[in-house]
Amino acid sequence: MYNVSIPAISKEELLARYKQIKPIVEMDGKKYFLREFTEEELITKSYIATLQEDKRDLVDMSLYEPCVQMDFECIHSYGYPGCFKPSIAEVLAQIEEMDVKYVDAFEIIEYPTLNSSAKNKIVFDQGYHISKVRLYASRNNENVQFIG
Repeated sequence: MYNVSIPAISKEELLARYKQIKPIVEMDGKKYFLREFTEEELITKSYIATLQEDKRDLVDMSLYEPCVQMDFECIHSYGYPGCFKPSIAEVLAQIEEMDVKYVDAFEIIEYPTLNSSAKNKIVFDQGYHISKVRLYASRNNENVQFIG
């Protein structure tokens, strides 16, 4: 049996990542940043549960480059199987340490489905959903060299 878990990162590392890497959400075909979340909310709140109240600035996507080659499957704990409730902390903890300096935003681009793949069943049976996350680099990020 495989043991599934979300990597642990320190509170300091979580806050440092959150200062740099912000969630993006899509509503009505437009992408938005969200309000600032408290330390507790980063860990305990589903950041997609109250999008209408939490959305803030429209994202100027000409300033961000999607890092498609760094898309990754992300696991999220659930309270019960029918409720997808991703926290910002869950996503930030699963961004590879070597990628952190290149990344300025993230977006869930594929939401969980209840398909019958063996991998999904293993993860699901241990209390997790799987999403796909896309990372974005700001065109102002000095660690990234853009072509074009």
